[in-house]
Amino acid sequence: MLSPFQQRKAERHFEALDTNGDGILTFDDLRLSAERMLAWEQESPGAARSRLDRFDTGLRAWWDHLTVLDRNDDGEISPEEFLKGYERVFRTDSDAYGQAARSGASARFDLGDTNGDGVIDEEEFTALFRISFGMPGPTAAQVFSSFLPDGERTLSKDVYVRHAMEFLTGDDPDSPGSGLLGPLPTPNVNA
Repeated sequence: MLSPFQQRKAERHFEALDTNGDGILTFDDLRLSAERMLAWEQESPGAARSRLDRFDTGLRAWWDHLTVLDRNDDGEISPEEFLKGYERVFRTDSDAYGQAARSGASARFDLGDTNGDGVIDEEEFTALFRISFGMPGPTAAQVFSSFLPDGERTLSKDVYVRHAMEFLTGDDPDSPGSGLLGPLPTPNVNA
C-alpha cells in the first residue's frame, strides 16, 4: 500500500503528466509536453523533429509501462486507474517500474538539455518544468537549486535521474527529489 505521502506524489505526478488538463492521461499528453518544449526552443523544423524522434524512444518506453495501468484497455488512464495501478505495479514489479521510470526521466532530461552539452543549467531546467508541467518559474528555479551538488551550477543526467527516482519511488518527504514537481498539497487532516 502506498503511504499517504506517496499517494500525494502519485496524484501530483498524474496532474503533471496530464498536459492538456482533461483529467485523462494518454500518449498524446506526453507527446504534447515534448512538442511544447520544442516549440519554445524555436528550433528549425528538421532539428526539432530529430530531437522529438530521439525523445520518443524514452517516451514510448515510459508510455508502454504506463499502459498496464489502463485496466479497461481504452487507451486512456483515469486518475483512479493511475493511482490503483501505480500501487499495484510499483509493489509487484518494482524492477520493471524502475527501469521504465529511469527511461522516462532520462528522456525528460534529454528534452531539457536544449544545447546538447550533457548537463542542464537553471535556465534549461526552469523552461523544461515551466513549459512541460506548468510549474511557475520561481518554483522550478528553487527545485533546480535543491538538486545541485555542492559547488555545481549544472545538473548531470545521473543526478537528475536520481532525484526523479526519489520522487517516483521514495517515501522521504525531506529528500530533494520529493520536490521534483514542486510543493505537494498539504494533506487534509479533517477528511
